[in-house]
Amino acid sequence: MAEAAAIGADVVLVRPPSYFKNQMTNEALVAHFRLVADASPVPILLYNLPATGVTLTLPVVSAMAQHPNVAGMKETSPELERLGQFTAIGGRFQVLSGWAPVIYPAIAIGAAGGILAVANVLPDECVTLYRLASEGRHNEALALQRTITPLARLVSSVHGIAGLKHALDLTGYAGGEPRSPLRPLADAPRQEIAQALAAFRQTAHVAAQ
Repeated sequence: MAEAAAIGADVVLVRPPSYFKNQMTNEALVAHFRLVADASPVPILLYNLPATGVTLTLPVVSAMAQHPNVAGMKETSPELERLGQFTAIGGRFQVLSGWAPVIYPAIAIGAAGGILAVANVLPDECVTLYRLASEGRHNEALALQRTITPLARLVSSVHGIAGLKHALDLTGYAGGEPRSPLRPLADAPRQEIAQALAAFRQTAHVAAQ
């Protein structure tokens, strides 16, 4: 955290420890995050990533929302009921969605924004989706959500980091191969991502006419 702050980070994203999953009780998690928040020179964001095997519950998040050095959280799951409970905490505590296929409904129920893998590939479109949802232009936001979702799934839950890196290569960014132990994509997933990106571009082109 100190290193991140030293090079200019405004906030740091902190995931829960997950090695001893069965011992990560609410009390253990609150104590952990309090120690981290107390020590951090910049505000922290809680990172809820249930795929790790540890899920932050409402009691944990509600307790940590009261800490002066906790700015909010990233909720990376499609569970909109849970996200809605977190956004209802209110005050200065802000909730960001980390699951692109539900970013539009997440914003509609109170999320302040998103931290999305697909935003690395489609940054302008993700910003547009946020703006449309925030302005209450629901039909347009829903339409854009539906066009983004197929590619978003491929570069996150389906093909993961390797898929995201390949999509970045296809859009002119520097993706490259994933670090070991992750493996490079086979030909079939590469073609699947290329086809999804081409389909998105075609849909966007038609919509712009």
